[in-house]
Amino acid sequence: MKFKLAGLLAGTTLLLIGCAGGRRASAPPPPPEGDFRGADWGMEMEEVLGTLEDSAAVVSRAPEELVVRDTLLKKFPAEAGYHFTGGKLRRGSYRIAAAGKVIEYTIFRIVLGRKYGPAHSETAVPEEVESVWLTPRSEIDLAGQGSGLGGYALLHPERSRDGELTGVEINYYDRKWFARDRQRTEKTEASIGESENLYQKLIGDWVQVFPSYRDYMEGAMMLEPGETYVYDPGAYEDF
Repeated sequence: MKFKLAGLLAGTTLLLIGCAGGRRASAPPPPPEGDFRGADWGMEMEEVLGTLEDSAAVVSRAPEELVVRDTLLKKFPAEAGYHFTGGKLRRGSYRIAAAGKVIEYTIFRIVLGRKYGPAHSETAVPEEVESVWLTPRSEIDLAGQGSGLGGYALLHPERSRDGELTGVEINYYDRKWFARDRQRTEKTEASIGESENLYQKLIGDWVQVFPSYRDYMEGAMMLEPGETYVYDPGAYEDF
């Protein structure tokens, strides 16, 4: 693959050559994927600041909220929020100020679908379109706000072309804490892999309707001829 979405490359284990005693030492294992940006539900704010975020990127800090500056997929300026209840992390969020076309929502829809599989539910009304995923630990909600979104359909970009966005939000919830009354969905490597042909077709169809995104989506999201997509949740470290 040329590369997955920039900034989403899977980590590889590098061997470091140790000088002492001429012995070869391996690098420490990568940190766990976490529930939101590498953080686990229940972490305290100081843990997040001390291990996961650069203090220089902090936009605001309050007793129950920490907001940092980021760019998602090396294209979309965003603010990432850590939300705490009783000093414990219970929700994470991304707010993307995207006054653009509905394809910008679709890019996130494809990335999240590749990582978490088929959406648990999807809705579209004139001023909002939303997709929801469930994992054993989290609920992930992707929402786009704007106008003309009632006709949005992932499989039909030609019917969705008129949708305008004023913003996109992605929210992550600690399912145990929020006690959502929904049956959890199970994600397996097989089910993700079976859907990759669909994602490849979707990318091609959407760039036909929105040609200005061709270089970005085809260069970063399409497979080279003969390549096989390998499911790797860790490749999508921001999500």
